[in-house]
Amino acid sequence: MNISKLDWKFTQVFGDRSVVERVQKEDIISAMAFSQRGNFMALGDNAGRLIVFEKSQHKKSKKGYLEFSYLTELQSHLHDFDVLKSQDIDEHINSIQWLKRQGHNMFLLSTNDKTVKLWKIGEKRIKKSVPFENKMGLKKDILTMPRLVEIDKGYTPSLKRTFPNLHTYTINTISVVPNGENFITSDDVGIYLWNLERPERVLRLFELNYKRQDEMQKLITCCDFHPTNDFSFTFSTSDGILSLCDLRVSKSFQNTAKKSKPVEMVNNFFTPFLKNISNVKFTPDGKFLVARDYLSVKTWDVRNLDKPYQITNLYEPLKSRLCDLFDKDHVYDKFKVSTSPCSTHYVTGLYNNRFHIADIAGERNLQFELNFQRKTIFNKIPDNYFETLGGNFDFNKKVLLTSWHPQTNCVAIASLNCLFFYNA
Repeated sequence: MNISKLDWKFTQVFGDRSVVERVQKEDIISAMAFSQRGNFMALGDNAGRLIVFEKSQHKKSKKGYLEFSYLTELQSHLHDFDVLKSQDIDEHINSIQWLKRQGHNMFLLSTNDKTVKLWKIGEKRIKKSVPFENKMGLKKDILTMPRLVEIDKGYTPSLKRTFPNLHTYTINTISVVPNGENFITSDDVGIYLWNLERPERVLRLFELNYKRQDEMQKLITCCDFHPTNDFSFTFSTSDGILSLCDLRVSKSFQNTAKKSKPVEMVNNFFTPFLKNISNVKFTPDGKFLVARDYLSVKTWDVRNLDKPYQITNLYEPLKSRLCDLFDKDHVYDKFKVSTSPCSTHYVTGLYNNRFHIADIAGERNLQFELNFQRKTIFNKIPDNYFETLGGNFDFNKKVLLTSWHPQTNCVAIASLNCLFFYNA
């Protein structure tokens, strides 16, 4: 089936309807991720909590749409204070990554600004023996063992490992290597390669060398490891450049990384904010890089980084409100992007409780509007589309986090403290 022809439906929501002013800051969702097979979804919030949802075993929908139910939660991070730097370390979760499941146990990585932790969520089964119905029939030579029957099932989280605090600046991304043994993390100036079993084995892959903070003209904004091989990864910088690195070539990527060429833009006061790449992802087939900047999504063919394969301007009317967005510091918002399992589409968020599902070829850009009435509201946004944004367009209702299910056409959308699911 052509994915562009799919009929998307709003199917589920977690969270209470509330105005922006009443939402507690600690309850706002700050990170989320599907597990590798898509049977679980993990959320992180500003209070440092991890909340895990499980795919429902029964299908309520006649059409077989995926539905999730609450499973468990744990306190991943707490507020801390760095004595050496006299710096507060917030507990909010910045990034979550699932690892391969081992038997009945699940593993995931979570990080706040400074510390990465490895969590195990073990399955706990409660059983009891069933007594004999009739003891008169028992004979000495024939002994029947009592049967154990499972009466309940639960999950017990436990902290397996805390990794050393080596990052000088705020950690923005975790990305797991396909071999399941390593992962990389990035902050504003550096990228590190870690070993899951041996935290002391850390390799600094890349570093922007600045002597003073006032010299920091560009920063690392995101990193992502290749989905199928163990030697390629990419990272983005605030000047709008993507770097594609190969571990087989060199452990230092200052001169060996393949870099994308700058995209021509009208140079004005807002240009540094508009070209800043907030998130980049490989497509599951590893052939394309999908990069989200403030107002557009650029797709790059990994074989040719000279120019973008496609540029999709998500919503042109926002350009008329750039002064307002700057005055309220919204230009610093970082929108995530997630790709479909067939590597042809992506989903990303916007303001006013809206998000976009578009194709890499740039043929169809659908804008959806979140609501609590289970209504599927969407419009097709053509190229160079423009409308006047009225006073009801709320820039505080931000859809910063989006995630596409790894195996089927189901997307998860986070807005403030609410989680929405759409199925096709």
